[in-house]
This record gives sequence, C-alpha cells and structure tokens, in this order.
Amino acid sequence: MKKHIILLSILFIAISCQKNEVADLKRNIQLLNKENSDLKDSIQNINKSFLRNNYVHAIPEQMVYKVNEKANVRFAFLRAGSQPKYNLYKVNKESKKREYLVKNSNKDIYLHEFSPESINDTVMEVWAETIINKDTIRQPGMFIYNVTN
Repeated sequence: MKKHIILLSILFIAISCQKNEVADLKRNIQLLNKENSDLKDSIQNINKSFLRNNYVHAIPEQMVYKVNEKANVRFAFLRAGSQPKYNLYKVNKESKKREYLVKNSNKDIYLHEFSPESINDTVMEVWAETIINKDTIRQPGMFIYNVTN
C-alpha cells in the first residue's frame, strides 16, 4: 500500500510539473508572438520612413528640347537597386490629373519618351506611389527643362 501511495504521489508530482511547464511554454509563445509582431511593425515603419524620404530624380539626355520633337528623360530613385512595387505618374500641375507612366514596377530607373507641347512646357512633375500595408507612400519628382522652337 505504501508503494501505491508513493507511486501515486510521484505520478501526481510529475503531472503537475508538466502542467506548469506547458503553461510556461504557452506564456513564452505568447510573448514571442507579441515581440515578433512588434518587430514586424518596426521594420514596416522603417521601410515607410525610407520611402517617404526618397525622391524621384530626372536625368536628362540633352540640355534643350524642341517643341513637338520626341525626346527621352530617365527617372531614377535616389537608392539604386530594386524598389518595392510602385506606380509612376506624370502629374498635370494645374488640374492635378495623373497619367500612368509605369504600373506595378520595381525597377530603379525608368526611361520615358515625351514631346514638349509648347515653348512654355518646361516642367514635368511625377509621383511614385508605393502601397505598404494599405498606406500609400508618395515620392515626388520634378523635371525642369529648356524648350526651343
């Protein structure tokens, strides 16, 4: 009988220790999941901050452009290399209407062919928009050029 009581006591202690270990493990898993979520948020915030401080730069192929004559300009991001997926728009300064130049790209340089429509057509404003977790990050760019007849 003493052996049965000792055996039952040992069994009871072993089971209660396992329950404590399981509870500790569950608690640790919850803490790790919370930390992992916080780290993901931090990384996304860093990426958003980087994009908000990045601009689209225009690199002209010539110094003077002629009215109604096709020409090229390269748009490049400050950081070389693959970008997060973005859309690049040409923006009309007065109406703020947008025209797609590039859809869903991740290249760091884009070659755009254009023709100045008049002698006063000397500015091209562009926006690159990237969506990260439903937040739209807009990166502005502007190309100022000379036009002759």
